[in-house]
Amino acid sequence: NHWLQFENAGGCTNIENFINGKLQSFNNLPKLNKQYLRCFVLIDSDKIFPTQQLNSQQRSTRTWLNNQNIPLHILEKRNMETYLPDDNFDIPANSWITCYKKLTPAQKDFLNFDKGFSKKNQDGSPKISREHLKNEVKELYENLNDSDYNILDNGFNLPNFKSDFPKYFDNCTKAGLEQRTEHQANRHELKDIINKLATLI
Repeated sequence: NHWLQFENAGGCTNIENFINGKLQSFNNLPKLNKQYLRCFVLIDSDKIFPTQQLNSQQRSTRTWLNNQNIPLHILEKRNMETYLPDDNFDIPANSWITCYKKLTPAQKDFLNFDKGFSKKNQDGSPKISREHLKNEVKELYENLNDSDYNILDNGFNLPNFKSDFPKYFDNCTKAGLEQRTEHQANRHELKDIINKLATLI
């Protein structure tokens, strides 16, 4: 019945603008417009190592959402991609996948699948070398040999990554997803997200 609408707000920096646009449609109703909106916000942590703190934009967005009484969840892992079970890489094995599967669960949690360990500088200069990464990142991947590091640093190499990679989740199983979260501080994170959504329906 189209009761649920999945929207991409375009990242943490645009969440407030996006929701304000939705709220405007309720401006002519008798109650405060935010009383009519049933919304749940899921935010990438964007962490590059486990103990990294949320950035100022994430903290500001969280405060704003709380003030609007809009429930949210900030992912424990880096982003959506890092929740994909290994078995769901349903393409012929390549060097990136081979190297990726050697990583520990925690190492997989904070890897940038698309760009690798560091993005190319906007001026076109080379990516940051391994020795110049943050100390916490170097420590997390210290057991990774240079050959595997370089392969992973080149990224997954999927055209239209943001739109195509989510398709790998199509055949996920509950058991596979639970296996990818069993080592986390909150091993029931995905179930908690479902429960938060259920309260809005």
